Amino acid sequence: MAVQTAFFEPADEALAALADVTQEFHTSQGKVLACDRVTLAVQRGQSLGLVGESGSGKSTAIRLIQRLIRPSRGRILWQGQEITRWSDRRLKPYRRHMGFVAQDPYGSLFPNRTVVGNVLEPLILHRWEDPRARKARAEELLGRVGIPSAYAAVFPHELSGGQQQRVAIARALALNPDLLLLDEAVSSLDVSIQAQIINLLQDLKEDLALTYLFVSHNLAVVRLLCEQVAVMYLGKIVEVSDTAALFAHPRHPYTEMLIHSIPSFNDSGVSPLPDDPRQAGAVPSPGCPFEPRCPLAVEQCRAETPVLRQLGDGSQVACHRV
Repeated sequence: MAVQTAFFEPADEALAALADVTQEFHTSQGKVLACDRVTLAVQRGQSLGLVGESGSGKSTAIRLIQRLIRPSRGRILWQGQEITRWSDRRLKPYRRHMGFVAQDPYGSLFPNRTVVGNVLEPLILHRWEDPRARKARAEELLGRVGIPSAYAAVFPHELSGGQQQRVAIARALALNPDLLLLDEAVSSLDVSIQAQIINLLQDLKEDLALTYLFVSHNLAVVRLLCEQVAVMYLGKIVEVSDTAALFAHPRHPYTEMLIHSIPSFNDSGVSPLPDDPRQAGAVPSPGCPFEPRCPLAVEQCRAETPVLRQLGDGSQVACHRV
């Protein structure tokens, strides 16, 4: 099997980046390749959506950017500085520049601490100013995300799911982070609550000039929030493009499949999902991992792994047929 290497590096001005990163996990069932030579850059002031099916490696990628795990190979960069091998002590001040919002709001909050206590936690951990300033900061953030002051002394289990996620967002913003990482941050909420949280995130982005890395399997949500989209399949980045261009003209067959799977309404109800028998139980090819499911596959796709390469319009795609 011929294996090619990416010819480009993340730009030095990128806020956070993965450069040719591979992450392997060793389990009782053998080796699991969660990220395979991933190169990804988040630009300051823009929002990047990282999309793909469950198990594609999206959550592993954001944990690598946070340096919660050390990669098997490759480099992790923060504002052009490599942090791949930094110790936990050296990483502590770096991590205050990142906020994180998890999929399960209740599971991410401390159940034995009040709402305001949860928001205070990162301020105390990083010794942010004095106790009075910390409390004022926490109350200000709760108000900004739409939590009434009367709820500050209640515990997370007394809130609805949407309110819990608002508290989690307030806590993520406590230290004025440069980058907010959101891992399926609205997928566990009711549809009506999802809309409220998305509107809140849009307002916060504009008011606070935030940079988002938004991980989701829901392209419709990413389309609303993000200027750029990166598509992952089985641990590989297969396409990176501006959001408008990606939805108007997807280059990779997998991206096109994802877009066609977004439900739409018509006169007879909801449009059915594409009927493609290749999607069931497909085994990855030694060449392109998407080859067993791809309608455009040729012999080259079965034998040679495609490299992520840059096209004339600035988008990047890993496909022999493009």
